[in-house]
Amino acid sequence: MGGSLRSASVDGAFTVAGIDGFNRQYQYDLGQTIQTAPTHNVTDMFENSDRLLHYREVALDQQGSRAAFASTHLADNTPGLDAISAQHMNKDTLAGAALVQKLGNGHEFATGTGNMNLFFGLAGSTIEGVSTLAQGALSNPYMGLVSQATSAGYGVEIAQNTHLKLGFASSKLANTLGSQYGVYSDHPAQANMAMAEVSHQFKEGEVGIEVAKLSEQQALLGTQLGTGFGLNESANTTALTLHGAWKLSEKAAIAGYISQGYTNGFENGGNSLVSSVSSTRSQAFGVGLTYADAFKKDDRFTVSLSSPLTTTSGQMQLNVPTNVDEQGNLIREVRSVSLASPSREMRAEANYTLPLSKNSALSTTLMLRQNANSVAGEKEVGMALRYTLSF
Repeated sequence: MGGSLRSASVDGAFTVAGIDGFNRQYQYDLGQTIQTAPTHNVTDMFENSDRLLHYREVALDQQGSRAAFASTHLADNTPGLDAISAQHMNKDTLAGAALVQKLGNGHEFATGTGNMNLFFGLAGSTIEGVSTLAQGALSNPYMGLVSQATSAGYGVEIAQNTHLKLGFASSKLANTLGSQYGVYSDHPAQANMAMAEVSHQFKEGEVGIEVAKLSEQQALLGTQLGTGFGLNESANTTALTLHGAWKLSEKAAIAGYISQGYTNGFENGGNSLVSSVSSTRSQAFGVGLTYADAFKKDDRFTVSLSSPLTTTSGQMQLNVPTNVDEQGNLIREVRSVSLASPSREMRAEANYTLPLSKNSALSTTLMLRQNANSVAGEKEVGMALRYTLSF
């Protein structure tokens, strides 16, 4: 949706008229306050490889219980770093954790924080490497809209090798982990999500289907509209996700997903320039390959092709002041802004991580984005190499 709003902003859809204290008319572009996904920079390119380097899974018992932990490195350029956190500078700190506990008789319980998930979708796969891949390019795009989600779920085997899972995720504790180190999100969008999934495992693979209900406050599919465009009604989305994974060998696996979402339209009350939002459709998909011990023990190579969450239809109605008459009264205009992204972004990415010792590792990332940020013809190519040493 960010691409469509950027296009509308360029066309002047969010430019409004006002009157200052001296009764002088002025114009201001409120499109500058819209918060959409930024263009990837070199640091962002390492996001997925960092997940591989700083992501660890631990088997807890022979029944399949497991836990996972992820850390992040606090540096001078860490977004939102507070001055009081100087003592934590240049240290690895806990970014999230997840647990799946097998209870016997086909029952299991799961919980996670920091947006970590070992239970739903491909993240819950028992095929080697797939859950790690699902922490990056193949992560659930709608669950990703629940900022730093804290989640819980319960599963039961309803037939042989067929499981039903129910769960809930919320962003209400989004700043809990970061606040330990003085890292805060300035304006985290609040969202809640309820999920139900049925999955089936067979000899060399698994398939699943998930239905989710997402409710966002002051945001629409992750986009916060900013000053004057407040959404005073919750944006409610129903999302359907199909996923599958196949074990190619003891070291390699392929996995993929496709998600389709439908957001209910609503009339927007209160003091806002947005008068209404129509029903909106969105979509995302991805496929990836993971290969362990490709060149050396404990290394990992992943390659993926994905399309991030894209809005395929929808309209937003605005009622904005555009001029001032001779008596100093604001003249208003009704505008319709398309929410459909003008172009679909396609992203190809390859990551390779090589642990060199207990405390050091080498990581490399190659990324190609076509129609970056849904801007037609916009292409970004990035390549980076990094050596990490912890002491």
